[in-house]
Amino acid sequence: MRRMWRRICILWMLAIVPTIVFAQTDLEKVVEYMKHGLVFNKLYPQEKVYLHFDNTGYFKGERIYFKAYSIRTDTGAPSDISRVLYVELLNPSGDVVQTNKVKMEKGVGYGDLPLDSVFGTGFYEVRAYTRYMRNWGNDVVFSRVFPVYRKPKVEGDYRNPQIDELSYIHRLPDGREQLDAGYTPTKKKTSKYSSTYKVGFYPEGGDLVEGISSRVAFRVLDDENRHAEVMGILTDPQGTEVCTVTTNADGIGVFELTPKSGVYSLVLTTDGGKRKEFKLPEAKSQGCVLTVNTLNDAITALVRASDAYQSELLGYTLINRGAVLSYDTLTAYKPIELEFDRSQLQPGVNQLTLFNSEGRILAERLFFVCPPKSDSDSVFVKTETSSLVPCGKVRVGLKTAPGASLSFSAMDAATLTDGKVGNALTWMLLSSDVKGYIHNPDYYFESDDKEHRQAADLLMMVQGWRRYDWGLYTGARQWKDIDGFPGKFQPIENQLYVHGQLKPDMNKWRKKHPVNGVDLRVFLFNTTGENATGEHYTGEAVTDSVGGYAFKLPDIEGEWEMQMQTKYNDKNAAYTVAVDRHFSPAPRYLSPYETEPTPLPEPFVKAKEEAEQADKDPTLQKRDGVYVIPTVKIKKRYFTNTSYSPWFDETTGARKSTVFYDVDEATDKIADLGEPMPTIYQWLKSKNSFFTGDDELNDMYQVISEDEDSEFVSTESSGKLEPVVGDVTTDYRSVIYKGGLRYKNRPILWIVNNQYVTITQYTANTFTVTWNGNDSGAERMPDFMDEVKSVYISEDDDAYTKFIRANELAAIHPITIYLYVHKRFYNNEKGIRRTHFQGYNKPTTFQMEDYSVMPPMEDFRRTIFWKPDIQTDANGNATVEFYNNSSCKHVYFSAEGFTQEGKPLVSE
Repeated sequence: MRRMWRRICILWMLAIVPTIVFAQTDLEKVVEYMKHGLVFNKLYPQEKVYLHFDNTGYFKGERIYFKAYSIRTDTGAPSDISRVLYVELLNPSGDVVQTNKVKMEKGVGYGDLPLDSVFGTGFYEVRAYTRYMRNWGNDVVFSRVFPVYRKPKVEGDYRNPQIDELSYIHRLPDGREQLDAGYTPTKKKTSKYSSTYKVGFYPEGGDLVEGISSRVAFRVLDDENRHAEVMGILTDPQGTEVCTVTTNADGIGVFELTPKSGVYSLVLTTDGGKRKEFKLPEAKSQGCVLTVNTLNDAITALVRASDAYQSELLGYTLINRGAVLSYDTLTAYKPIELEFDRSQLQPGVNQLTLFNSEGRILAERLFFVCPPKSDSDSVFVKTETSSLVPCGKVRVGLKTAPGASLSFSAMDAATLTDGKVGNALTWMLLSSDVKGYIHNPDYYFESDDKEHRQAADLLMMVQGWRRYDWGLYTGARQWKDIDGFPGKFQPIENQLYVHGQLKPDMNKWRKKHPVNGVDLRVFLFNTTGENATGEHYTGEAVTDSVGGYAFKLPDIEGEWEMQMQTKYNDKNAAYTVAVDRHFSPAPRYLSPYETEPTPLPEPFVKAKEEAEQADKDPTLQKRDGVYVIPTVKIKKRYFTNTSYSPWFDETTGARKSTVFYDVDEATDKIADLGEPMPTIYQWLKSKNSFFTGDDELNDMYQVISEDEDSEFVSTESSGKLEPVVGDVTTDYRSVIYKGGLRYKNRPILWIVNNQYVTITQYTANTFTVTWNGNDSGAERMPDFMDEVKSVYISEDDDAYTKFIRANELAAIHPITIYLYVHKRFYNNEKGIRRTHFQGYNKPTTFQMEDYSVMPPMEDFRRTIFWKPDIQTDANGNATVEFYNNSSCKHVYFSAEGFTQEGKPLVSE
């Protein structure tokens, strides 16, 4: 009753605080922060995004189909905030290789990512976010990692999926974030034993405070960043043993400590018998400790304060999905216990925050409430087809909430390469509110018993992350203080826009004009490429006082050519036209558990006995275990185009390379940012840390033939290397650089448009060469980055032999780098910038043969059926029909979605 009256008084204060003009008391300050907390989530509601996919793993040449769902955190309903969703595909190195814009309507949208042009196999990441979501940092982004395997040598043979294995010498550049800096590594590593540990310490509530008992969770990782089961001891500042500690299978342990002044240490013994010491964070002399017990139905939080805070008025809030569920004031002159009825709390991650009258957080704790089991959360899948036959019809009934939006996938169980990792429920209620990868999120939803509650509590302590930043709620922190904030507040995109800022032209020889009041026209054309429609769009704007401009665009699809024209006083004027369209988050760290296969799921439907199939369908013949009608299959036809030039064919560079860069796209980004254009060598060095040496072509030498009658343009030449003084006297191919770039400390042999040009970091004093093929010697090394279309890097020792052979090269093992440069350039017209604009992704329709009108044939679909746009009727029912492939004997179904109110639905 006392607490109820206190809340009534606080609500009264919230109502009248805006009218109070006298100096604020501590109570008024605390109430003011509570008021901010109550309205912040309404002013700045967050969005959560989830993607449901058609399969669990893929092969090169296939297509990743997905359906996107977006939910508002303040109401839990499908989001009406953003209409543009960005879906990106990242390669194992962390480079964004594809970006799709998905049109979101009523919180749903769908699309696909083709894998026919991805470069190399490995574990690829799909991530999704809206531009508005970027204001809360990198950790709010949806992310899922998939294996992408080599395309089978024999069509339809998926029995042995393979990923390219690269040695340490041939390792790929890694542009991803490294492990969380909160871990303390050991200094040395031996080669014989796994003796490098990383340990992260997480005092409950945030800080250790002298003289107050605290629980401290910790996680130990080994030298491969895997969970380590270890035993150790805790020592005090004098080195005296305090207690023994152990970790579980997830590498997590917990101990209780009443710290004194000084630094405590955790001492672990490695496999090699060596003792490694890890220092705990030092205890503060003053502060508050928050101890939460989540094992019982009544969740309790014990607040204890040091002397300096026992007389202060404090406040607390309990937040779920950004909304303040509970709040109150307290004075911690003695330990105070807060109690919350589990049955009255919202499921998912809850955030308890203790703060003072200055808005400073004194302690904070996350805890998880498992949702009760309910049929209303499920999609019930009922097969109306008793068994599978090759190319036969399958009918499936779905039952869930009325008016629900669902997506459905049927997969050939024999071709699954990976198990499922979570679902819409586990993402929305757990994974999206926890930092880092959760090895098995489904486990925390299996049961609400003591064992699962304890496991979830440890997870909250070691991977807790504040999606809802109380410092923003109170104004104590600014947006720029958020880890991963993109530099400036990102707008809500309710449609497609082109916007940015004019800057003075970077050419120092040109006249500089004011950036305000400039006439800017934009022209978009969809006239080239296989999806050309011939459409065009024109817009006009006048820049504001700082050169800003913006254009609204219609709902266009695909890639469009874009031309931007600037005029000052009705005349074309040169400006740097920056386009604000680069806000992609940094590639995150991937746990080793994300880059290994997971257990396969159980199938739903099985095939009939083979003999029974053959008896009932005598037209089917068995071949390699597959029943098919004998047909003549026409293989892919190849045509010779006599007008085709091999110099433009990038497949030559791609064939033996392991790294690819789309330089055109990177060039566009630099121009968008209004930055000076670097040389290609400067850009490569900044892009890939394996490039070292000089980013200029220097220390030039020329091959001087010992035979005065011999010319370097012949098919065979040899000679000594002499420094170049003045101009090159013979064929440009005779020039070699002892300076310039190297790659992994190896010289680089440069191929430009499939023709050998030169070598950098060449150390020999002679050069004996034999030319291979039709090499005209007409190509030159490019200078600036915008001259280059693409770069391929090959570490194959024999890659260069397609172009030249040299005795000296066999000993130095050069890296072969292919540069493909533009053969023609637009005239650099004053006041004109040419670029591209990416519209919405046009979803590809899932392809399936209609075997009701055609005979059975060889059909190797791994995803047998994908339907993203299912809507249940007024009774919650929906039906899907599809045809089996020619060999599937066991099928696995996946159905997910959301109710009209935004509640996640999953099939089990």
